[in-house]
Amino acid sequence: MATAYDSFSAAEQLEELAACIYRLLARQFAADPAAQGLFSRLEAEEQQHALRIRLLRSQYATAPRTTNTIVLDLDLLEGARREGETLYRLLTAPGREPTLAEARRLAVQLEERFAAAHADTMARNADPALKGFFEALARQDREHAALLRDAKAGG
Repeated sequence: MATAYDSFSAAEQLEELAACIYRLLARQFAADPAAQGLFSRLEAEEQQHALRIRLLRSQYATAPRTTNTIVLDLDLLEGARREGETLYRLLTAPGREPTLAEARRLAVQLEERFAAAHADTMARNADPALKGFFEALARQDREHAALLRDAKAGG
């Protein structure tokens, strides 16, 4: 069974990885102001999510009674992280720049995977105080996916 520290760390890593991918996409599509703006916005939101998780971890660090109630499947989070890392490697492969449509499609898939990881491992198993927090993260991931699907940013 994972510790509370493991769970917060794994969730934070997902957010940081998503921010890194969006930062990369914002650079790759810098010539398209709408696309660059979309990816920069998503990067900032993912960084904000990671910060919120770090703050939450520090709050709960002194409350072992609460954090001991967290039960989580780190395999699911690890699988989501591996998928994100694979996407990052794909996007940074020499001579391999995706079209905007492909980048948005891949980012939608990533957001949906991360939403499932948050919802299935954290929200379902967290104590009531944490459940709402991770449900909100999953909802925001789904909102990001919808934004990417509906973006009018070229391609």
